[in-house]
Amino acid sequence: MAYENLFHKEIGKGIYLISSDVSGPNEDGRSMQPGKATANCYLVLGQERALLFDLAVDESGVKEYAEALAGMPIMTAISHGHYDHIYHAERYAEIWLHPADRKLLEGGGVGLRKVEPCPVLRDLNDGDAIDLGGRVLDVIHIPGHTPGSILLLDRQTRILLSGDTGARRLLYGVTGLVPTETFCTSLQELKKREFDVMYSAHDRCAIPKTHIDLMLDAIQKDIANPYKIVDYPGVGELRLILRGVETDIEFFDMCYIGEQT
Repeated sequence: MAYENLFHKEIGKGIYLISSDVSGPNEDGRSMQPGKATANCYLVLGQERALLFDLAVDESGVKEYAEALAGMPIMTAISHGHYDHIYHAERYAEIWLHPADRKLLEGGGVGLRKVEPCPVLRDLNDGDAIDLGGRVLDVIHIPGHTPGSILLLDRQTRILLSGDTGARRLLYGVTGLVPTETFCTSLQELKKREFDVMYSAHDRCAIPKTHIDLMLDAIQKDIANPYKIVDYPGVGELRLILRGVETDIEFFDMCYIGEQT
């Protein structure tokens, strides 16, 4: 079977995390606990159609698995254009994303690949509302991880699908620099939104809204004094900051390029 390693968990009414049991956070391949980085897609069901968010699981059967689980037409969207969020993208007829990340699917960035054949690309912009029929997802654009990174807020369950932006691990500035001061302002605005938990692309655990405060504190206080600096070929100087341990929910690991202001 093409998707024998795939499984799903309902994280809120009509919202499913889809992942692979070969990439668990610990020795249990299907664990939902905090730990090592995982790879997740999310399926949101409405009354008329469903939405598959991110192609972050490197299994060829994700498309068929999601279609079988949904039992209705599916639109596909990605939080951003990095290579690990567009696995098997060539198998999809169209993909929705923020226009600032279109070039990433065309091979225009560090460590990125050109999708061939490229699906029809449809635009999602900040403030857009995706109506699935009886369920509305609000699009939130926060540049930083990439120029076109977006998050989706489900009004019904108060769950925020946060991609690689509201996350316990943050890679920053590799595909387009945004001042960290600007990013922090965006996070402060995000805190005003009505949601309770976040689900990211690389952790299966529910991340509390208070995690934004941890991110802000770490960026604002630690970024000037990273615990480690490495020279990454083709990218430049990468600086690392770290809070906590990855088996605890209060964990934040950030890798950013060069000097940030």
